[in-house]
Amino acid sequence: CIKHLGSKNFPRLKIGIGRPLLPIPPEKYVLSSFEPNEQELIGQRLAAAEEGIKNFVRKGITAAMNMVNRKE
Repeated sequence: CIKHLGSKNFPRLKIGIGRPLLPIPPEKYVLSSFEPNEQELIGQRLAAAEEGIKNFVRKGITAAMNMVNRKE
């Protein structure tokens, strides 16, 4: 995207990966299987991500950030 747009100045949607409990490299952590307790949360997190994307498209980045980054 940066190469084609000619700028780094554009909104980006990122999904956090959390932090591993054990000291392992991030690339290994990201590519590992979900733990049982994480599998239970996937549906909730994907639904929240979907709502965040819809909010981003409909209302803009600030509204999406406020919705997704709020403390529960």
